[in-house]
Amino acid sequence: FFFFFFPPLVKVLRVQEIQVNISGPQSLKASVIDNGGGNYLVEYKPMLCGTYRIDVTWSGHSVFDKVPEPVVFDFASSLYSFVYNAPNRVLPGQRCSFKIKAKDNNDRDILRGGDGFEVTCSGPKSAEGLRLRDTNTGEYILEFLLPVPGTYTFNVSLDGTNIQGSPLQIQA
Repeated sequence: FFFFFFPPLVKVLRVQEIQVNISGPQSLKASVIDNGGGNYLVEYKPMLCGTYRIDVTWSGHSVFDKVPEPVVFDFASSLYSFVYNAPNRVLPGQRCSFKIKAKDNNDRDILRGGDGFEVTCSGPKSAEGLRLRDTNTGEYILEFLLPVPGTYTFNVSLDGTNIQGSPLQIQA
């Protein structure tokens, strides 16, 4: 997460003079980057959902008239999200499916959709009709058809990292 700010000061600030305090469900460290021309970038990485309060000060004076309070929603974690209901064997040419359950960094169920799960499949021939359906409940259903006999390997990842139960193999 990040935000820009443009202090209403004639004097150009030095990054060392800027203090950023972020409080909320967790205390966060932030880095301040001078983009030149009197604008600054503040970067921070919340790991818990909730409302945060950001206070930026320079020489003890608040930079904002109204302190920003961003809300961070729960987000899926590759560490706790997992694959389930995956078959070990299927008939070639038969439509099949398995599910993905999204969990957050505290191993809590995600109750909405929109997470960026990615699925790849390799095997003797490409899987047909590979479709990841978002149920908007924190569950995702992968539907597919394995056209010919052989071993197919599915990789399910989030942000480039495999989730629990991935990779998995299905025999057709």
